[in-house]
Amino acid sequence: MAEYQVGVAVARKAEQQVRWLESHRPDLQPVRVMDADETHVRVILTFNALSQADAIARASMVFDQAARGSGGAIFESEFGPADVQAWKLGEEPPAHYQARSS
Repeated sequence: MAEYQVGVAVARKAEQQVRWLESHRPDLQPVRVMDADETHVRVILTFNALSQADAIARASMVFDQAARGSGGAIFESEFGPADVQAWKLGEEPPAHYQARSS
């Protein structure tokens, strides 16, 4: 197992899922990433996983859990993740998930 970070972008309409994760899953160390793209909320989660694919699958399951926990329905086009990318902890994250200065 290795530590992976998974960046997930969801529509602003699904922000309640991110808030639910922040409140109920601090073990995943959720970190919001500020972005000029006002249509999405981006968050990075940390997982112990077997591979990038496993980390992405775990993130998808957690967002399904967040959708149910926050009372939001899961509609792939509106509330499901618009983007999911994984990388090993310590590697450079993809551009959309790098810290931005204000």
